[in-house]
Amino acid sequence: MPRGPTRDKRRTYKSKDQKGFPLSSKDKGIPKHTLEGKSDLSGSSEEEGSEGVVQADFVFFDPKPDDFHGVKILLQTYLDDTQWDLSGFVDLILAQTTVGTVVKMEGDDDDTPFSIVTALNLGRYKDHKCIKELKEFLLKVCQEKDVIRDLRLLMGEQAHDVGLLVSQRVVNLPPQLLPPLHDALFDEVSWATEDEVR
Repeated sequence: MPRGPTRDKRRTYKSKDQKGFPLSSKDKGIPKHTLEGKSDLSGSSEEEGSEGVVQADFVFFDPKPDDFHGVKILLQTYLDDTQWDLSGFVDLILAQTTVGTVVKMEGDDDDTPFSIVTALNLGRYKDHKCIKELKEFLLKVCQEKDVIRDLRLLMGEQAHDVGLLVSQRVVNLPPQLLPPLHDALFDEVSWATEDEVR
C-alpha cells in the first residue's frame, strides 16, 4: 500500500518576503522555501548602514548518523542545564529514520541542522537511560499534584500510547517552516503506525 506522496524528504521550502508576497515556486517538482529579509550590514548606525537581502533555501531530510553533533548542539538545553544522557537521546532520534525530519540549509558546506522534529514512543524506549532520566526530570519540575499523577500514568501504564514530541530549532528559523514540518511529522507517525499494524 503506498504511503502517500513520497518518503523522500529532500524538499525545499520558500517563505514570504517582508511585504507578504508569496515566493513559492516549483523547481523540478520540489516546493521551495526561501527566507528573504533585509539585514543591516554595517551594524553601527542607521545613517551608515546599508541594506542587503538575505536568502536561504531550507531542505528537509530524514535523520541520519552524520547529523549527530548538529542535533546534539540543538538539544543541549532540552532539559535545561540538567546532566543526562543526551548522547543516548540523540542516538534514539537518529536511529528512528521513519519518523522525524532534520532541516538544513541548501548548499551549506557544514551540513548543519537548523531544526529537528520527531516523536518518540515512550513505551517502546522506556528501558533506555535517556528516557528514564527525561521522565524523572518531568516529574521533578512539575509543581501540580494532579498533573504529576497524570504524568505518572501517561509515562507508566499508558506509555505505549504516548509520543514525546521533540521539536527544537535555531531561534531565527522562519516560522513558516513549522506547519510543513508538523504536517510531515503527523504523516510519518501515521505511516509508521500503519506499517506496524501489518
